[in-house]
Amino acid sequence: MPMRRLFSPVILGFTFTATVTGCGDFLTGPKLQDDPNNPTAASNNALFVASQVNISTQLESRLARTICIWMQGCAGQTQYLSLGSYSVGEDDYYINWSAFYGGGGLLDLRTIQTRALESGDSVFWGTAAVLEAYVIGTTADIWGDVPYSEAANPKFPTPKPDPQQNVFAAVQAKLDSAITFLAATGPRNAGPGINDLVYEGDPALWTALAHTLKARYYLHVARRDPSAYAKALAEATNGIQPDGDYVVALSGQSATSSDLWNVFQSIFPGYVVAGAFMVNTLKGPPVDPRLPLYFAPNGNNDFVGADPGVPGSPELLSTLSATRLDGAFPQPFVTWEENQLIMAEASYQVDHSDGASIARNALQAVWDANGVTLPMPTPGTPGPTDPLLVAIMTEKYIGNFQNLEAWQDWKRTGIPNLQPAPGGVIPRRLVYPLSERNANPNIPGAGPARNWNDPP
Repeated sequence: MPMRRLFSPVILGFTFTATVTGCGDFLTGPKLQDDPNNPTAASNNALFVASQVNISTQLESRLARTICIWMQGCAGQTQYLSLGSYSVGEDDYYINWSAFYGGGGLLDLRTIQTRALESGDSVFWGTAAVLEAYVIGTTADIWGDVPYSEAANPKFPTPKPDPQQNVFAAVQAKLDSAITFLAATGPRNAGPGINDLVYEGDPALWTALAHTLKARYYLHVARRDPSAYAKALAEATNGIQPDGDYVVALSGQSATSSDLWNVFQSIFPGYVVAGAFMVNTLKGPPVDPRLPLYFAPNGNNDFVGADPGVPGSPELLSTLSATRLDGAFPQPFVTWEENQLIMAEASYQVDHSDGASIARNALQAVWDANGVTLPMPTPGTPGPTDPLLVAIMTEKYIGNFQNLEAWQDWKRTGIPNLQPAPGGVIPRRLVYPLSERNANPNIPGAGPARNWNDPP
């Protein structure tokens, strides 16, 4: 079992500041005047720590709050009420975009890989490559066609976007290479060791993460390429095992070293509350044991959530639970549960008869792990009303609370059957940030309403 170590305030300070105050344009800005192949400062270990911290903070920031609200696990109130009605500014997610590409993102991860090759440390190269795939795969999930082949390269100060399908193919190739490199042995292959703040440099755990990410991204193209379901199933069989989750825990000792959900709630109480759909799903019957782990009861000792875009009475609405708002909460990003439910969905989509047995076993394992007691549904007509598929994806929706992956699952399957805010339509992608469009002439305006992997 990997030790869950806490990030310290010192290493978190820079990343937190960038997250809450903004940062420069890392695709077209002065950072690219420095050759990443000839870094002048931080060591690989320091860059790796910074990258892990940066990535985790981006996945707990406004981006995560937005998706939680749109997927109705959360609800926006007061100044966030308009977010529940899908009103966002064209530059609201520029910080996330920049952080994925710049320092602590692609730029530093490429530097680590270059240095690792020079020193002959294949394991360090592999771990950095897995993080790169995660960062760029997430970026493509959100924006579709994104710069990758020309990104973080001083030769291309205004990199052009690559088609989303090409980005996903490149991510798969990167993960394949990472798996190969992580298998290297010998004295030079030390990897990040204790500087890896999640797995402590364990190549086996990084390899399992790589397989689960491969499975995740295969699912993300399955609507365009149904053969991806079989590929996802094959990868998930080698994916994350119990106690192998990619889980990030901050120290909780200060604002710069706490889970960002905790920080946001302490500064802006009442902006993000429980979403009615998630609350009602957990209330059952039967009541899901995760209900009090996700949300706090109101003054009437009841759990009540708000509908999207609808103001509620603060004294009646549940907030996130003390567990979820603990500054040291171990935020899960890629987990054994996700891996199991990828196996369930993929096996069932591959074969509705023989695959149903694998799907049921995987679903039951997740239910058992969470103390859930529900009757196992029988297969139905393939589609978003199939009882077994609905059960699988509903469980995944619950397990991915506060996780961006819930948005990708919903776009792919239409499960759960979310009703949008009055007069609104749940967004299916974010627009390209206005600041990046102004700086990079190769970014084609705001972009389409849907990404390539999400056809009508």
